[in-house]
Amino acid sequence: MYSAKEPISDLVPFAGNGNWDVLDGEIWVMNGDINDVQKDGVYYSTGGDYALVIPPHEMDELKMGSRPGINIELWEDDPVDDDYVASYFVNGVMNHPNYYIAFRNIGSYVDGANKRAEFYTTHTSNYTVLDQALYVQYFD
Repeated sequence: MYSAKEPISDLVPFAGNGNWDVLDGEIWVMNGDINDVQKDGVYYSTGGDYALVIPPHEMDELKMGSRPGINIELWEDDPVDDDYVASYFVNGVMNHPNYYIAFRNIGSYVDGANKRAEFYTTHTSNYTVLDQALYVQYFD
């Protein structure tokens, strides 16, 4: 399984304590089926910025299209209807040592008694990787 080699260091958070705090990590299934939306776990954010790191990896098989890609959506988990926050399309991830994605200015999603935003991501890809798994880390 592919995993990131180091934490976020190149991106500066806009809020909070000035450092990226590791929330956790998750195994992303990379089966190449763009219709199979994978939903990840919920992580709590204090607002400001939220980020994830996709590790360096190699494509095993391109299932559709002419270039490999991953479509990522960020959602805020709510009791009734989840809020769509943003999306990001990654094209050609394999060439980066680590691929950092930061969602900026998401403080308006902080709500509830815990004064936190409850974020999760969904993703699809049009290619597979060895063992169909990437270990992606989340940061606040």
